[in-house]
Amino acid sequence: MSTETASGAKEGFIPKSNARPRALPLALSLYRTDVLFRGLVDVTLVGIIVLTFAYGGGMFSGISDLLKTAFYSPRASKTQTGIDYSGNQSPDISNTQTSSASVRNQVPPQKQSLVILRSGSASGPGQATEISIEEVVRIQKAVIESAPPNMALSLKVARGYQDLPSPKRTSAVKKEAFDALRPFDQNDPIVAYAKASLLLQLGNAADAIEAQRLLRVATAAAIPEAYTLSGLAAFRLVRMHDRGQIGSSALKTLDGAGNVISSNLQDLSAEAKLWFERGASLRQVDAIRLLAYAEFIGLGGKRNVSAAVAHWRDAANLDDGPSQFALGWLYLRGVGVSPDIGESIRLMQQSVDQGFEMGNLGLGIALLPKILAGDVQAGKRAIAALEESTEKAKYRQTVAMSHSILGRYLMEAAPPSLRDPKKGFDHHRLALNYGYPWAAVDMAEAYKSGTGVERDLVKAHKMLVLVGPSRRKDMEPMLKELREKMTPQQRAAALASYRELLASEQMFKLGRFRPVKPAGSLKRPPKK
Repeated sequence: MSTETASGAKEGFIPKSNARPRALPLALSLYRTDVLFRGLVDVTLVGIIVLTFAYGGGMFSGISDLLKTAFYSPRASKTQTGIDYSGNQSPDISNTQTSSASVRNQVPPQKQSLVILRSGSASGPGQATEISIEEVVRIQKAVIESAPPNMALSLKVARGYQDLPSPKRTSAVKKEAFDALRPFDQNDPIVAYAKASLLLQLGNAADAIEAQRLLRVATAAAIPEAYTLSGLAAFRLVRMHDRGQIGSSALKTLDGAGNVISSNLQDLSAEAKLWFERGASLRQVDAIRLLAYAEFIGLGGKRNVSAAVAHWRDAANLDDGPSQFALGWLYLRGVGVSPDIGESIRLMQQSVDQGFEMGNLGLGIALLPKILAGDVQAGKRAIAALEESTEKAKYRQTVAMSHSILGRYLMEAAPPSLRDPKKGFDHHRLALNYGYPWAAVDMAEAYKSGTGVERDLVKAHKMLVLVGPSRRKDMEPMLKELREKMTPQQRAAALASYRELLASEQMFKLGRFRPVKPAGSLKRPPKK
């Protein structure tokens, strides 16, 4: 068993406290000694978060539902075109992945204490693109700087309304944003672009056609940002249909003469990609990034991961934080490129330096392989990055996931000298407060084992129930084990707690968790 070196650079997996041994060290031991087990894990180890739950022969299996709920866009699914807009891996590269189900089927029962959770689009291109789009639809600073002084002032005012968090974008605010542009010629290309930007961000699906009309004026004047926004106007309709927010009858576009015509998902997807290509030809970095994502998911055609990598690399070389993040994710997972942890960490750090929303979260995840190898400095760096993410990130999803991963590191994954189970439990609680339902599973495991918190089977049961009825089948193995260990009095208390939850709105709110949503006026939970 290894010990800490004199320099403190690495540590073995010796428990820091007298708490029961965690499953993670056992899994790592198996990985080092069992060739079959190593072969199964290697294909997914790069870029994953390792969670451990020992369920007495059972195993938590809700990975698929977890990813859909917590990582992917709302109601993201395969559309009529066969395209997955959530950022999922598609079958053409599935040979580089090993699902949790396949691992479960092939690994002997005595080794089924390891649960592998792929980082998914919470730390991948799908989530990063969703967040970057929130910025792209705003009036771009480059356009403001190109406008005459008096117009630039009004554009800054309109942009100020766009920068407000969602709860504050009232009808009155929307009117004031448009009023700021009223004194200027509506046929001016810059004004037309700005109004289209306001319509796309502050309007609804019915405003997409008017936005496209305005953008025709702006693209005719070769405003690079207008090409990107034109692509987003079409892509927005595709995404809204994919999420069930609009029906097929709402899929409209303009023909060459400017007439409104009916469209479909395939044509709108191809139209969006075409506009992205035009913007990319003008070296518009947002267009290059979105074109990369279009190639990655196969928007309007077949998926082309190699082309996506090339476009993301072009944008990353232009100091684009989201693209640096996406490219770092690809190196972490070995998607379209050879896995390279060092390159992934370097790119994630560049993303942090550019101030990208998810940079610190990505850096914290990219350092995981080094952390599992006992690298103390990597552990400190990851914890610092995740702590900064919980403080500075603007979106609930980023904050929630940062708390969740930080909790796992502090409870079981970090080198022993860095672990703080009590603090880790608090981070899981904060993740739950931010709407991440699966944090309740981590809390249940802590209550069940008495790690970081006083052992309480009734509270463990409550946490599992809190995950929600739709995921109940995934909780049954652990719920069954808890009930078997409970006294009659504890079972009665657990039943009463369950009935209390059914009468509350807490489970409903967790079930409606949205990945991309500004924290806005939400009061952050106080630090412990």
